[in-house]
Amino acid sequence: MGRLTGSVSYRERMALPDDAEIQVILSDISLQDVAARVIAETKISPAGRQVPIPFELRFNPAGIDSKRTYAVRATIRSAGQLLFTTDTVQQVLTRGHPATVELWLVRAHGTDTGLSTPSPATFRAPASRAGKLVLRANELRFIPCGETGEGTPVMDRPDGAASALVRELGGGVNGITVLVALEGNRIQEIRYAGLEGPGCEKLPPEGTIEARGNEPFWQMRVEGTDGWIRTPQTPDGIRYRDGRWSQPSPKVWQFEAQRDLPEQVEKVTLEITETQCTDGMSGARYPYRAALTRGIERWEGCALEGRQSIATP
Repeated sequence: MGRLTGSVSYRERMALPDDAEIQVILSDISLQDVAARVIAETKISPAGRQVPIPFELRFNPAGIDSKRTYAVRATIRSAGQLLFTTDTVQQVLTRGHPATVELWLVRAHGTDTGLSTPSPATFRAPASRAGKLVLRANELRFIPCGETGEGTPVMDRPDGAASALVRELGGGVNGITVLVALEGNRIQEIRYAGLEGPGCEKLPPEGTIEARGNEPFWQMRVEGTDGWIRTPQTPDGIRYRDGRWSQPSPKVWQFEAQRDLPEQVEKVTLEITETQCTDGMSGARYPYRAALTRGIERWEGCALEGRQSIATP
């Protein structure tokens, strides 16, 4: 077996928590627009030891191509929260790079105390239910996702906004897909509404943020600490790791993540602002305006939080 050895350390004068977990990953990063392929990884529980912490990765040397580019990266987590991460590309094994490395990690954003990370924006989103909103004989009815039948009669807002939206989007008797906040049987807020946008079966699950835009077409899905960007050129998606949320202002959230490229670390930032956003092609209404920054590119669009549940009215 091939061996990659080294140590993990950081410069802050801070002891590792008792439950700290170190993860070290060896990846093939040869292709810029393809997610890095993991060659080997290991997880270490220091169990009271402090940095530098040694590591060893074992791999099949037959799987290493001298013409390709490989890099090693590391993270330290406590209670599931990211504390430290590598922020530079450490190439290894090929093209004259070593098989023994010393990895220096930096403090993750939002961990001034070493123990706290901002919560994902979707966890702060108002509770809402996913389903269809239909208008029949001037009566609004709500049919939750996964259910059939006539649904439950619901009361419109005083300004008649829900009925007007069904008509405007062309829902007719077949209705529109919605994320709606209800109090009893009264509509408080429609957070998402679309006829041609995501239907019930395509709404993101709870705990997920999904952003998309046109000209160019792009989509980013945030799940936990990972972000996936898809475009017509990369339909399988490009993965960005070690993401973290911050909240620079009461209605603005930012998700920052990164991926390893052969000569650098590429960072990506998704910013979502809680204000109504209309998709210019489908007319769907979203609860967030979105802006995606990747290198020198900046794309704009709309975003949607994953569905959340409250009691049936």
